[in-house]
Amino acid sequence: MRLTANIAKRPWPSRISSLIFLLGVLIPASALGQFYFGKNKVQYTDFDWQVMTTQHFRIYFYTDEMEIAKIAAKMAEDAYRDLAQKFNHEIPDKSPLIIYSSPSYFSQTNVVPGLLPESVGGFTEFLKGRVVLPFHGSYHDFHHVLKHELVHVFQLSKLDHEISGRRRVRVGLPPLWFTEGLAEYWSKEWDPEADMIVKDMVLNGKLITIPNMYTIRGTYFMYKLGESICHFINDYYGPEKITELYENWHKGKSFDDIVKITLGDNLEELSRKWEYSLKKRYYPEIDTLGLPRMESKRITKDGYTVRGVPITYDDGKGEKEWLVFMSNRRGYTGIYMTPLAGGELRTLVKGERSSEFESLHLLRSGIDANDSGMVVFSSKSKERDVIYLYNLHEGRVTHRYEFEDLISARSPRFSPVGKRVVFSGVRINGFADL
Repeated sequence: MRLTANIAKRPWPSRISSLIFLLGVLIPASALGQFYFGKNKVQYTDFDWQVMTTQHFRIYFYTDEMEIAKIAAKMAEDAYRDLAQKFNHEIPDKSPLIIYSSPSYFSQTNVVPGLLPESVGGFTEFLKGRVVLPFHGSYHDFHHVLKHELVHVFQLSKLDHEISGRRRVRVGLPPLWFTEGLAEYWSKEWDPEADMIVKDMVLNGKLITIPNMYTIRGTYFMYKLGESICHFINDYYGPEKITELYENWHKGKSFDDIVKITLGDNLEELSRKWEYSLKKRYYPEIDTLGLPRMESKRITKDGYTVRGVPITYDDGKGEKEWLVFMSNRRGYTGIYMTPLAGGELRTLVKGERSSEFESLHLLRSGIDANDSGMVVFSSKSKERDVIYLYNLHEGRVTHRYEFEDLISARSPRFSPVGKRVVFSGVRINGFADL
């Protein structure tokens, strides 16, 4: 690796350079409802950027995150070798890779002018071929997002290579379900989260067919269904067929034509076979697992609700069971509580409306509560995360804990006796610990 402090800018291949796309790893689509108002992106920190040069990458980082940059360099080179073999392709120029040691720093990036919601775990900006991503505290997730974005880099380079010198190419880019589905498929193993989402859609009769995939364009469900389709193409038609879809790009007038030429089936037939394979896999599980709507009672109805914690609490009207949870309602994330038997919904904390509770990290951080009437949660406050204690008896936040050497503090949990809190923290240099 060669380390320099000179940041060069190199354009993306000419045939794609007129297109600007952001393809990022997204987490559940409901989070996209968290839009932020205003035109100004606040930048708290001046970064002293350095450049680390490897065989295939130019890695941009600032001094405090040197160790994370070295880890990213090793991950990127390993991913490159794997993807070069899968795509049967080498990228001619070094790819720019910009690393941030935390989401707070990542949100300040000037690679793109717009504000980045927390649902964006990383993105590829294709005008200059730049991959930008933060470290969230998990090396496993960091590797996943990094490789996901490098799949996008290979996709564009491979397409540019295949259409080079051909004057009659009429097809633009592949559909988003395929580009994102393949990026997920080739960046990680099929995991319980993906299986849960696809299974739920199949068992509840809400599976989206391939011709209708445009109706969920850009959502988390599209990512997971696209991943499932790529798995099916690999298993049913053969692992070489995905690469051939790119190599046959110049042969068809539409993506449907290219699929027909490559697989022998058009998109409608591919969808029929994929749907059938999922039904054969999941329908037998109804007999042993049942369906949620038949086996359980729905407690909340509005918004995207997560992180529920059941407690026993006396609100002055008698002791009963309550559920404390986070939810995205009316475009904002808050912390709420409601009786398990049904009844009044109480708002405890209104997030995303002040600098104190700038972001409650709906999809990246948990909360905890206990029978003593205490709720613990974390929130972004300006540039750093802060741990808060909320007292149900007093109806307010009573304690605030900020740590000078931590940029991130997530998923706090009470000890069994409730006098200590454990949480995941990320230091400024990017190292994560409990």
